[in-house]
Amino acid sequence: ERFQIDNSLINEDQFIHYFEDVKKAISQMEADEFGLPTYFEVVISLAFYIFEKEHVDYAVVETGLGGLYDGSNVIDNPNKLVLLTKIGFDHMAILGNSLKEIAYQKAMIMQKDNSALSIDQEQEVDEVFIDVAKKQQASIEFIKPENYNGITVTYEYVEFNFQYKNVYWNSLKLHMTGDFQAGNAALAIAAFVFLSHRDVFTIQEEKVRGTLLTLSYPGRFEIRKQRSKTLIIDGAHNVQKMTALLSNIKKMFPGQKYTFVVAFKEDKEIEAMAQLIVPLAEKVIVTSYFNDTVDFVTFSEKPEVVAEIFRRYGCNTVSVENSQEVLKHLEDLPTNIVIITGSLYLLSDIYPSLLD
Repeated sequence: ERFQIDNSLINEDQFIHYFEDVKKAISQMEADEFGLPTYFEVVISLAFYIFEKEHVDYAVVETGLGGLYDGSNVIDNPNKLVLLTKIGFDHMAILGNSLKEIAYQKAMIMQKDNSALSIDQEQEVDEVFIDVAKKQQASIEFIKPENYNGITVTYEYVEFNFQYKNVYWNSLKLHMTGDFQAGNAALAIAAFVFLSHRDVFTIQEEKVRGTLLTLSYPGRFEIRKQRSKTLIIDGAHNVQKMTALLSNIKKMFPGQKYTFVVAFKEDKEIEAMAQLIVPLAEKVIVTSYFNDTVDFVTFSEKPEVVAEIFRRYGCNTVSVENSQEVLKHLEDLPTNIVIITGSLYLLSDIYPSLLD
């Protein structure tokens, strides 16, 4: 899923063909003083190579971690358009312990003559972005609440009004839910409008509206029916994301309590997230995951350790080692709405069973 062209995965033959070329470079690096590249360096290099060979008009590249030292920051094209989304506390061991430090790491994806669009956020973050833009001889604009307003959240979509430059569109419907998605969509649309002005192409409003209506993003406030239960699946793995998730759940299903199925990576702010979950929890089931599909092994904090944190706050909590076992007994859970959250790795663990 890391290599898509026109919203389609590249096929296996393409992957093998292009990887064989990249593999030659990897072999040459083995004798270099820095040694073999990391998994991410191979993946990002392969992405760039594929996009170049396929002659894409625009490449949409997501940074891996931060910006300053990220593998994607080798892109030094002055025409690069940088999009800066909401900053939160995550990967603090690498990016820093304050919003300012994290914002600086993120903002340093900007390079000379780049343009940047950022969602408007905390003043201290905006100020860092402005300072870095000046330092890097880049320009930056902020997408503010007046650019996207009239937000309505329903079970199936987010509706909002959008305006930026010469575009004024009312009642855009995004087939994803959660009010925070209106800001994400507004930033993406603003980028499209910005490029249409800079590169001189015409935007067809009906195509934008149609695209928003058909968008799906697995693992981000994804709602699906599984037997008699409604599952809300979200990979919220830090305080910022968990706050957004729970805020939207309360708006959509007011006055209710829920069953939570959770697993957390051991270096996350587990106690802070537990404190957010407890007031909404009828029951918490703590489970685990194990992922070794790339060049590193990822595993969750031990279920009993996490369960003990929830119990300290008086929460009805059980621990189950295998997430698959939880799904087998959905019918026995005490609430109609079940929220599965805490880690994207947990979602990768449970999706195969959900698809059965």
